[in-house]
Amino acid sequence: MAAEALPAGLVAEAECMVAALRRELTSERLVLLRDVRLSPLRQQTNETCLPVTSPAAFTAAWSQALTEVAWVWPLAPETGGVLADLSAEVAAAGKGLLGSRPEAVRLSGDKYATFRRLEEKAIPCVPTWRADGFDGGLPPPWVVKPADGVGCDGVRLVTEARPPATGLIQPYLDGEFLSLSAVFAAGAGVCLSVNRQRIEIEAGIFHLRGCEVNALPLTDAWQELVSRIAAAIPGLWGYGGIDVIRTATGPVVVEINPRLTLSYAGLREALGVPLAPEIVALARGETDLAGIARWRRRLGRGRSVWVEA
Repeated sequence: MAAEALPAGLVAEAECMVAALRRELTSERLVLLRDVRLSPLRQQTNETCLPVTSPAAFTAAWSQALTEVAWVWPLAPETGGVLADLSAEVAAAGKGLLGSRPEAVRLSGDKYATFRRLEEKAIPCVPTWRADGFDGGLPPPWVVKPADGVGCDGVRLVTEARPPATGLIQPYLDGEFLSLSAVFAAGAGVCLSVNRQRIEIEAGIFHLRGCEVNALPLTDAWQELVSRIAAAIPGLWGYGGIDVIRTATGPVVVEINPRLTLSYAGLREALGVPLAPEIVALARGETDLAGIARWRRRLGRGRSVWVEA
């Protein structure tokens, strides 16, 4: 984003995620890319920070970093295929990818394709139409969003009778905004926490204000939902988030985030131990998903933690 304005909301979320990883990976040598417009980091002894001043500088720094590291943990939005492209470049460079496989990122990044996959697998999800194929059979209010947006970016509530000409259209559902934090591998998944999202609508625009991590107890039903999603999109790997709305008739999936989410920033405090070393161990073959599940069970209920967006 070196050639465009930085969106304040996404910057705040990203900074939370980066800070969480830096706290948890102190035993590893880290190479970070950082936009020079952001606040300077108090650099740790295990870190090298490559400054980014322009798109060309990003390309050079990214290429340099790929030659210096064994593993890459990409933090990027799905918008415009950015996360999928970076993930594919990591794989093409023969480096270990601490994230979902490129094909799973592309599918999850396309909200309409995600809806079609979940619908095909009979997983409860929010009905979704492309604006250019919407027949008007669903009365407003509608939730209108980009097909490949990230978070609440570009999501708005439309109450007028005329449907929009672009984007995706979904019904506005009454219910509680929740998210699931999970770890995925090889078509399976482990639910780590159930989080409550604070989403506000101001002048028709959705805003994520923060989330209460580990707000609700884990149940077999939440684990079953994670397992079904993992089987439906077997390329999901490592940490991922699932946005759901808990309606009067049960939870429905809104979207799948094949990357770190804001909730991750509160997991260490909520569970009492860091997750990132477990993800690295999973990648190195030092544990497996069953080991992650046992690790999570040993931690017990934990506590709830508020993370501000």
